[in-house]
Amino acid sequence: MKFLAAVVTAVAATGTQQVIFDSYAPASVGSFGTPISAEQGIAVQFRSLDLCGVPMTLDYVNFTVSTENIDNNSTWLQVDLCPAVNGLPNCTANTHEVQRFPLTTVAKRIQYQWIPNYTVVLQPSTRYWFVVLSNAEKINHAAIWMDGLKRFTKENDPNDDVLSAFTLSDAGEWAADPPTNNRTVPSMQVVASSN
Repeated sequence: MKFLAAVVTAVAATGTQQVIFDSYAPASVGSFGTPISAEQGIAVQFRSLDLCGVPMTLDYVNFTVSTENIDNNSTWLQVDLCPAVNGLPNCTANTHEVQRFPLTTVAKRIQYQWIPNYTVVLQPSTRYWFVVLSNAEKINHAAIWMDGLKRFTKENDPNDDVLSAFTLSDAGEWAADPPTNNRTVPSMQVVASSN
């Protein structure tokens, strides 16, 4: 047992990148997703790893969207990582500048990679929300965050750590989808390094 603890500690000390959450890529055909517009933001909750109490630094987040319905080059996606408060995203305490992706390519699916322009420290075994907002005025001309193929159940997510949420209006009030069995969430991969 001491050997295993030493191995875990050694791995944690090396600072290697680890996938800490993955809802998998969307299906190659027949994919579903959720539009992201000025009135409907989307977020996915996940829990950070606990490597013997060692915090991790977020390296990047990959997420896949369809941009085939956007109608002009002025549409953008705004992304952020926010703590979970009372089961919902709480981005109001964030003091950094938000990052935006201009949508200039029209495609059935395109993977974006968000590399934070500030240091994001993930506390051990803590819930976070990856939030995607947009300025698209019409929902039928919005980018669509494609669902990942992984299904979440009581067996692989017993604490209901993996959820999706959406804003109810452009005022930004969030509502979480219920943790139904065999649910999907938008396609997302979170990669972090130990500190």
